[in-house]
Amino acid sequence: MSIFNQTSAFGGTPSAFGADHACSCRGTAAASRDLLCTRVSQTQLVADTTASSPSRAASMPWEGNAASLFRQRLNDCAIDARRVVDDAESTLRIAQAGA
Repeated sequence: MSIFNQTSAFGGTPSAFGADHACSCRGTAAASRDLLCTRVSQTQLVADTTASSPSRAASMPWEGNAASLFRQRLNDCAIDARRVVDDAESTLRIAQAGA
């Protein structure tokens, strides 16, 4: 008796090439890519909002060390937000390449 004449523990008869049944992983992977795409879009929106904050803060009539530190921190946040978007987009490209 051959191993190909046995019933699989996962249902159905095993195939040498796996062509006789659909893999349940495909649906899960597609749903994960869709979710990732949504999250990347949301990340881009937040980063765009963060990027506009330093220019709005610069127009505030506020002087002194605290104002300078505040504006510098906003600039740092905008830079960090852009890095997060770049990382998210890279992750999405990797996920889509595996499709």
